[in-house]
Amino acid sequence: PAVVAAYQADPLCHDRISARLARFIADGGPATVARAAHWSVPTLLMWAGDDRLVQPAGSAAFAAAAPPGVVQSQCFETLWHELFNERDAAPVFAALHQWLAGHFPPKIVNK
Repeated sequence: PAVVAAYQADPLCHDRISARLARFIADGGPATVARAAHWSVPTLLMWAGDDRLVQPAGSAAFAAAAPPGVVQSQCFETLWHELFNERDAAPVFAALHQWLAGHFPPKIVNK
Protein backbone atom coordinates (compact mmCIF):
# COMPACT_ATOMS: atom_id res chain seq x y z
CA PRO A 1 0.00 0.00 0.00
CA ALA A 2 2.77 2.49 0.81
CA VAL A 3 4.50 1.89 -2.52
CA VAL A 4 1.24 2.41 -4.40
CA ALA A 5 0.47 5.61 -2.48
CA ALA A 6 3.96 6.99 -3.16
CA TYR A 7 3.63 6.07 -6.84
CA GLN A 8 0.25 7.76 -7.15
CA ALA A 9 1.51 10.90 -5.38
CA ASP A 10 4.64 11.18 -7.54
CA PRO A 11 4.07 13.86 -10.21
CA LEU A 12 6.71 12.23 -12.42
CA CYS A 13 4.77 8.95 -12.63
CA HIS A 14 1.88 8.71 -15.04
CA ASP A 15 -0.05 6.09 -16.94
CA ARG A 16 0.17 7.53 -20.45
CA ILE A 17 2.67 7.88 -23.24
CA SER A 18 2.36 9.91 -26.39
CA ALA A 19 1.70 8.30 -29.75
CA ARG A 20 5.08 9.61 -30.86
CA LEU A 21 6.88 7.88 -27.99
CA ALA A 22 4.98 4.65 -28.61
CA ARG A 23 6.00 4.75 -32.27
CA PHE A 24 9.63 5.49 -31.33
CA ILE A 25 9.70 2.49 -28.99
CA ALA A 26 8.01 0.17 -31.49
CA ASP A 27 10.30 1.22 -34.33
CA GLY A 28 13.44 1.36 -32.21
CA GLY A 29 13.16 -2.06 -30.60
CA PRO A 30 14.01 -4.19 -33.63
CA ALA A 31 16.77 -1.77 -34.68
CA THR A 32 18.33 -1.98 -31.22
CA VAL A 33 18.24 -5.79 -31.22
CA ALA A 34 19.83 -5.75 -34.69
CA ARG A 35 22.75 -3.72 -33.28
CA ALA A 36 23.19 -5.88 -30.17
CA ALA A 37 26.12 -7.82 -31.63
CA HIS A 38 28.12 -4.58 -31.69
CA TRP A 39 27.25 -3.53 -28.13
CA SER A 40 30.39 -2.55 -26.22
CA VAL A 41 29.14 -0.86 -23.05
CA PRO A 42 29.00 -3.07 -19.94
CA THR A 43 25.28 -3.41 -19.31
CA LEU A 44 22.96 -5.05 -16.81
CA LEU A 45 19.71 -5.94 -18.54
CA MET A 46 16.90 -7.07 -16.26
CA TRP A 47 13.34 -7.65 -17.38
CA ALA A 48 10.06 -9.05 -16.16
CA GLY A 49 9.01 -12.34 -17.67
CA ASP A 50 5.31 -11.71 -17.00
CA ASP A 51 5.34 -8.15 -18.37
CA ARG A 52 2.12 -7.33 -20.18
CA LEU A 53 3.06 -3.80 -21.27
CA VAL A 54 6.10 -4.69 -23.34
CA GLN A 55 7.27 -7.92 -24.94
CA PRO A 56 9.87 -9.67 -22.75
CA ALA A 57 11.10 -11.49 -25.86
CA GLY A 58 12.74 -8.28 -27.07
CA SER A 59 15.00 -8.10 -24.03
CA ALA A 60 15.79 -11.80 -24.31
CA ALA A 61 16.67 -11.39 -28.00
CA PHE A 62 18.97 -8.44 -27.25
CA ALA A 63 20.72 -10.36 -24.47
CA ALA A 64 21.19 -13.42 -26.69
CA ALA A 65 22.65 -11.35 -29.54
CA ALA A 66 25.00 -9.21 -27.42
CA PRO A 67 28.68 -10.14 -27.12
CA PRO A 68 29.40 -12.53 -24.23
CA GLY A 69 30.64 -10.72 -21.14
CA VAL A 70 29.33 -7.31 -22.19
CA VAL A 71 25.67 -7.70 -21.30
CA GLN A 72 24.70 -9.50 -18.13
CA SER A 73 21.04 -10.36 -18.32
CA GLN A 74 18.44 -11.71 -15.97
CA CYS A 75 14.77 -12.40 -16.49
CA PHE A 76 12.55 -12.34 -13.43
CA GLU A 77 9.97 -14.78 -14.77
CA THR A 78 7.09 -14.13 -12.37
CA LEU A 79 7.42 -10.35 -12.09
CA TRP A 80 5.48 -7.70 -13.98
CA HIS A 81 6.50 -4.45 -15.61
CA GLU A 82 8.08 -2.45 -12.77
CA LEU A 83 10.76 -4.68 -11.30
CA PHE A 84 11.80 -2.32 -8.53
CA ASN A 85 8.21 -1.81 -7.34
CA GLU A 86 7.27 -5.48 -7.06
CA ARG A 87 6.12 -6.93 -3.74
CA ASP A 88 9.25 -9.06 -3.63
CA ALA A 89 11.79 -6.74 -5.22
CA ALA A 90 14.65 -7.96 -3.00
CA PRO A 91 16.08 -10.31 -5.69
CA VAL A 92 15.97 -7.47 -8.21
CA PHE A 93 17.87 -5.11 -5.92
CA ALA A 94 20.31 -7.91 -5.06
CA ALA A 95 21.07 -8.50 -8.75
CA LEU A 96 21.58 -4.77 -9.28
CA HIS A 97 23.86 -4.48 -6.25
CA GLN A 98 25.91 -7.50 -7.33
CA TRP A 99 26.39 -6.10 -10.83
CA LEU A 100 27.32 -2.63 -9.55
CA ALA A 101 29.76 -4.09 -7.02
CA GLY A 102 31.45 -6.02 -9.83
CA HIS A 103 31.83 -2.96 -12.04
CA PHE A 104 32.54 -0.10 -9.64
CA PRO A 105 34.86 0.36 -6.67
CA PRO A 106 33.31 -0.61 -3.32
CA LYS A 107 33.67 2.94 -1.99
CA ILE A 108 31.15 4.12 -4.58
CA VAL A 109 28.71 1.22 -4.23
CA ASN A 110 28.63 1.04 -0.42
CA LYS A 111 28.18 4.73 0.37
